Amino acid sequence: MIGKRAKILSLAHVEDLQFFASHTRHSIRNQVIVLLSLKAGLRAAWAHTITNFSGAGIAGQTSNSTTGWTIGGGVDWMFAPHWSAFLEGNYMDFGSNSGNVTINAVPVPVTAKATESNVLVGVNYHFF
Repeated sequence: MIGKRAKILSLAHVEDLQFFASHTRHSIRNQVIVLLSLKAGLRAAWAHTITNFSGAGIAGQTSNSTTGWTIGGGVDWMFAPHWSAFLEGNYMDFGSNSGNVTINAVPVPVTAKATESNVLVGVNYHFF
């Protein structure tokens, strides 16, 4: 519904969902489904590029602070009491940065696009 706030699950809600999922016929699959995640947000970055080719007469430098966006998803799997493994993928886009490169004392405009994709794999220990 338009104008209705999304519900944020408390830790107790998540624990109840995991308890229910762990006591069903396909408990591992159901626990994974409960812990599937999706994220999106705003990111900030600082990019600094220096180009220097000795003897070619080319030199340049750009420096920029920029903001961008990210989207990603992942899965957690509780494989033992207090232990979980995760796999997460993220894509970040910080837009384009422009600057000048000097070639034989003539400034030439250059544009570079800054994006990043990463995959995270890890193991977590849950104290509570």
